[in-house]
Amino acid sequence: HGSRVSGLDPLFHEEHDAYRQIVRLFVEKEINPHAEEWETKRDYPRDLFRMAGAAGLFGAKFDEKWGGSGPDYAAEAVAIEELSRSLTFGTASDLGAHSQLAALYLDRFGSDEQKERYLRTSISGEILGALAVTEPGAGSDINGIRTRATRDGDDWLISGSKVFITNGAWSDYVVVATRTSDDPGHRNITLFVLDADNEGFEQRRMKLIAWQTSHTGEL
Repeated sequence: HGSRVSGLDPLFHEEHDAYRQIVRLFVEKEINPHAEEWETKRDYPRDLFRMAGAAGLFGAKFDEKWGGSGPDYAAEAVAIEELSRSLTFGTASDLGAHSQLAALYLDRFGSDEQKERYLRTSISGEILGALAVTEPGAGSDINGIRTRATRDGDDWLISGSKVFITNGAWSDYVVVATRTSDDPGHRNITLFVLDADNEGFEQRRMKLIAWQTSHTGEL
């Protein structure tokens, strides 16, 4: 990579090569030596997220205003490529979903207040997020979700369930897709940010056939 092809500018530059070495070293030093132990235990230290945040693994596509180093989607591609070298892919999937799903939706659609509270601390790895869309009866068909959000005075009451949510079993917050009306199409879908300590919110870890270390959950 880095060479000019058919008159096109190279996708990766020197800073991407330097970043690649940082992520590769993190995987080789902080993940792979522990892979067999973590796979056997079906668990790994939650502090790995804080370590990954400190190493810059979560901030490539986010603006410096919120603690990121981007936005640079080529650098994000580098991070994904190097995480794929992990010998425990359940762990890699948790790390990836944290920044590539939950944090991304906050960045795209969240208010400045929400970004300050959730996005900045997600990029640093201080808190852990999950994106909750899939349900027992609805996966890629987003319009088929049944989780409902209804007005309850000045608040919203959300009822429903989600399954196969990466990081859902131990996340601090969840970006959850809900149905807020019976309007046709996707105009009836609203995203809420829920704190895990909200009253009535439950998280249960699911046992998977593979990805033994992933904290995939039912909500």
